[in-house]
Amino acid sequence: MATFAPFLRNLIMKIQILFALSAFFSISSFVQSQTPITTFKPENGISLTQNNKLSTDDQVNNILISFGEKLNSNIISISDIEEYSWKITNGDSFNIHGIGKQIMDVLFEIPGEYNVELNHTEKTNTKACQHNNEKIAFRLKVLEEKYELLYEEITLSNTLVGNVESKGIILSIPIIYSSYTNKAGQLEGLKMISSGVNTSIIGEVVGKDTPLQVGKNLISFSLSGKASPNTYVMFDFYNQDNLIQTYYIPNVIK
Repeated sequence: MATFAPFLRNLIMKIQILFALSAFFSISSFVQSQTPITTFKPENGISLTQNNKLSTDDQVNNILISFGEKLNSNIISISDIEEYSWKITNGDSFNIHGIGKQIMDVLFEIPGEYNVELNHTEKTNTKACQHNNEKIAFRLKVLEEKYELLYEEITLSNTLVGNVESKGIILSIPIIYSSYTNKAGQLEGLKMISSGVNTSIIGEVVGKDTPLQVGKNLISFSLSGKASPNTYVMFDFYNQDNLIQTYYIPNVIK
């Protein structure tokens, strides 16, 4: 029995070490998997990160904006943008080029698909930090419809309460709709999905067959689902193309 005791102690010690190592690697893996969360508007279908790498996810190889809009720093998020030359083409009808932040001044007035390329310029200081010299390329789709949500005029027919079904609550919001061809739009593709901790509220547009007129429209969504108490909730509004805008409820859900 005396000779068995050291063996048992060694076995227990090894098991404890294995558990400690397992916990350490689990925590390390969790920490490494965390990435900053970016909330973006509908046109921000892609963000070029500071390491100048384009995401390999096929779902974000396209940028969506509406006619009459420009690119912005939320879309092209490159810390050293001034060290890049760029060109934007659309067949033979659109071909412009420039350097650095000038790309933010380009106004896309005509709907269609554009190719955007950025190339890192050669540095004269060879001792300077070397960047990735690979070309950055993505596709820009300029939509012929534009939506402006008037958040200051949003209303709820009743207060959202934590862990209480929201069915029957109507969310109404004015939307200013415009079209490149001045034609009416469709409500059928509009929807709302909430985001938040343990939140599952969705909104179905009321009166899907009603045309979306050019100008100001009051749109209503019939809610269903629940939100958790003591949490903040966001409403993400979508159309048939992509995310339109995100609305943050200013007050915590009770």
